[in-house]
Amino acid sequence: MDRDARNYWRQQRRLNQRYNRPYWGGGTFASAPVTVILIGLMVLTTLLGLVVPGWTLAVGAIPGGRLWLLLLSTVNPGGLLSLVFAGLFVWLLGSELESILPRWQYLLVFLAAGVVGAALGGAVGGFGLGGSVAVFGLAGAYAFRLSRTQGRGPSLQWAAILLLVNVVLTGFNVAALVSMLGAFGTGLAVMAVTAQSRY
Repeated sequence: MDRDARNYWRQQRRLNQRYNRPYWGGGTFASAPVTVILIGLMVLTTLLGLVVPGWTLAVGAIPGGRLWLLLLSTVNPGGLLSLVFAGLFVWLLGSELESILPRWQYLLVFLAAGVVGAALGGAVGGFGLGGSVAVFGLAGAYAFRLSRTQGRGPSLQWAAILLLVNVVLTGFNVAALVSMLGAFGTGLAVMAVTAQSRY
């Protein structure tokens, strides 16, 4: 981040401290408890997948299992490598967003983006893990905030670079790209709709 962006986030943290009072004593983890919980759930579902490989099939078999799977997919990256990248991304962007947004809005962005991304990816080609795409909802929310403070140019450049990097990393997997775009758009949309109550 450049100096202007750092100054902006620092100012937003100061202005919005009344929305996000730490639950715990202080320090880095205390200032982002929702982000820590989300990453913890991502680690838990990944470990569960390693210990009990077919656990998602068991969840899908219970009444209403499809809905539970969709919700669980928002915190299930699907593998260790995805966990590392998604967890790092959630920590970097999520902790910043959590410091300036009300927690309900931050959670809504993450969960809605994960559900929409997983549903779209599943519809296109079976790429149905929302945990690794929910982070693109956070990226969409970040781009929205960036566009409000620095104009559309920098936010569009940032989004284009993010998309280009992921096009290369996914090997042009159409279902994965649809998931990511859907999650990114959902993050933007949730911010645009809920911003009226905030800005």
